[in-house]
Amino acid sequence: MSALTGLAPGTVRGFLNGRPSSIDNVLVIAQATGYTLAELDQPPDEFRLRLNGLHGGVDGDAIGASLLAFDESPTPMAILLMDGTIIKVNREFRDLLGYAEGELVGALGSALSLSTDEARAEQTEELLGSGALHGRAATLRRKDGSDVRVMTSAILVRDREGNPRFVIARARDLLDA
Repeated sequence: MSALTGLAPGTVRGFLNGRPSSIDNVLVIAQATGYTLAELDQPPDEFRLRLNGLHGGVDGDAIGASLLAFDESPTPMAILLMDGTIIKVNREFRDLLGYAEGELVGALGSALSLSTDEARAEQTEELLGSGALHGRAATLRRKDGSDVRVMTSAILVRDREGNPRFVIARARDLLDA
């Protein structure tokens, strides 16, 4: 794992109690905060201290708890970079579409959507303007080739300078509604 990420064992991996998703969570934190992985490659206590100064003093444990809540949420969710690349998905999202995490992370979200390029561009423009999208019906393609109708919403997360960093998207299966 450390060869793939460049992170030394025993540093940030311990931040979330050695959970297998720790490295993924650190990648999300790095993307969200603008820190490089090298800057976050600290022993857990120093890692928490570094995060303490972010976003008005948010505690590192609070960020870890937020990421755990994301992973365990009963709502299907994904985190995407501004170019649409999926960087994290939770279990419910994987279950909804029938993919393993490794099949989704690194893929473009547009590959899962049956929306037109024009509709996606319109949604991106609205998201950049207001910072949120609410109540959008969409059709997603499952791994088995079937389609699922969902109601989506999304929020835009900006860095300290106000630059767009990533999008947290949620979906609700309309058949379960």
